[in-house]
Amino acid sequence: MKHFHLIFVFLIFCQSSFSQFDKGIQGYWLQEGYGVYLEISETTYKMYDVTQISCQPSSSSALNDWTGSLETLFDLYKIEETDEVSMILKYGITRYKFNKLKEPLALCENPIFSSKDPKLNFNVLWHTFKENYAYSALRGVDWDKIYRDHIHLITENTTEVELYGYIGEILDAIQDEHISLRVPKDISEAYLKIRELKKEESEPSDNEKEVSDSNKEYDYTSLRSNALENILKLYNTNNFKRYHKDLLIWGKLKKEVGYIQINSMNGYSQDVYVAESYNSNEYWDKHWEKVFDDIKKGKTLGQYLRGERKGVKVMMDSIITQLSDTPNLIIDLRFNPGGTDQVAMDILSYFTTNKTNIFTKKIWTGVENSFESKVYVESSDKLYQGKVVLLMGSQTGSSAEAMVLGSLGFKNIIRIGSNTMGIFSDVLQKKLPNGWSFGLSNEIYESSNNKNYEYVGITPDFLIPYSREWVTFHKSMVMLNDKDPAIEKAFSIFNK
Repeated sequence: MKHFHLIFVFLIFCQSSFSQFDKGIQGYWLQEGYGVYLEISETTYKMYDVTQISCQPSSSSALNDWTGSLETLFDLYKIEETDEVSMILKYGITRYKFNKLKEPLALCENPIFSSKDPKLNFNVLWHTFKENYAYSALRGVDWDKIYRDHIHLITENTTEVELYGYIGEILDAIQDEHISLRVPKDISEAYLKIRELKKEESEPSDNEKEVSDSNKEYDYTSLRSNALENILKLYNTNNFKRYHKDLLIWGKLKKEVGYIQINSMNGYSQDVYVAESYNSNEYWDKHWEKVFDDIKKGKTLGQYLRGERKGVKVMMDSIITQLSDTPNLIIDLRFNPGGTDQVAMDILSYFTTNKTNIFTKKIWTGVENSFESKVYVESSDKLYQGKVVLLMGSQTGSSAEAMVLGSLGFKNIIRIGSNTMGIFSDVLQKKLPNGWSFGLSNEIYESSNNKNYEYVGITPDFLIPYSREWVTFHKSMVMLNDKDPAIEKAFSIFNK
C-alpha cells in the first residue's frame, strides 16, 4: 500500500566504494531521468533536485544530508564506470548514469532553500512530474491540460490548505499507489474538515457511501495482520516459527509441503531488537523508530542496508536448511506490499542454480533510447531444489512484485492467485520549496522477454479472483473459515 511504501522508500542497498575514488570524478554531473545535479569536489559532494525552473538541496532519503563528505557518498554508491563524459554509479540492484557538465549548472548558483510561494510550489511539482513521471501516457495523464486547468486558480493569496487540495486532487486522480504527497498534519486535517462539510452538502451515491463508510472502519496494518494470521489458523501451524514478529513465518503444512509467508521486503536487520510481546502495530512502530534514531545518531544508510542483507541471509539460510527435506514449497507473497528490491532478489537467489537475467530496468527520460540495465540473480550457496508455488495477489506490490517478475524466468516456480498491484518503480522522492514531500515513479521494469506489467500487474498461472480493493481483499482472507483456495490449489499441483 501507498503509505507502507512511503515509510520504507529510502531503504535501498548500497556498497562502499570510496577506495575507487579518483580525481576523474570531480566536477559537475547531471543524472539522467532523476532530476538530480551533483557537484563533486576533492573531499565533499553537493546534491540538488532540479527541474527546468528550479534547483533545491536534494531531498534524497538515500543520503543523510544533501551535502557531506565523499566517504558518506561512497558508503552508498559503488562507482562502476567513469570516463570524461559520463559516470555510472550503483546501489542495490540499480545503476545510475550521470553526464558530465563543462561548468556548474546555472540554476544552482542560487538554489531555493525555502519558499511558501504557492505558484512556485505548484510549478516545481508540475515540472517534476512532467519531466520525470514514467507513466503519464499509460495512465492517461495530460500534464499540459492539468496546468491549464489549475494555474489560474493559484495566486499569491492561495492558502496552504487550498494548495494541498488542488495538488492532492490532481495526484489522487492518477490512481498510482507509488505517487504520494506528505504535508504537515494540521494542513491535511484542515482540508479533511472542509471536504467533510462539502460532502454533507452533497449526498454521495449509495455505492460511494458504502465503500467510504466501510473503509473508515479499518486500519490497514491491523486488518492485514488479522488476514495473514487467519491463513495460519486454517492449518496445523503449531510448529511454525517466526522472524521479527510476522515478517517471516514458516513451517510445514504437511510432511511433504513447506510454507514460507514473506510479509515485507524490509525489516530484516538483526541489529534492531524489539520484544516479540508487542502486537504487530506496536512492534513495527518501535522497529522503525529505532532505525530512524540510529540514523539520526550517525549510522549511515549504507551500514543499515548492509545489515538488511546480512539479516535476510541469516534468516533464509536457516529456513531453507529446515525445509530442505520437503519436496514441495509454497511461498506466500499475498500480504507483501514491498520494500527493498535487493532483499527480494536475495530471497529469489535461493531458488535458482544459475546466474539468471530476470528483468531490465529502464530510466524514463522522455526519449526512446533511455539508459537501461539488466538485473541478474545469482544462486545462493544454499538452494531449495524442489517444486515451488508462489502465491500472489492484488496487494502484492513494488519489490514483492519485482520478486514475482523475476520468478517468471524460473521454470521451477508456478504462480497462483490474482494479478499483482502493478507498481514496480522505485519511488523517486522529492520535496517542494515549502517543505512538503512527494514521490513518483520514474523507472520502467520489463521482464526478460521485454514485457512491462505496470498498471495491469503480473498474471498468475492459475487464477484465484481476489478483489483489487484492499479492504475487501483482506476481509475475504479474514473470513476464510475452512480452507484457503490458493493453498489447496498448490496441494493439487504438487500431487500431480
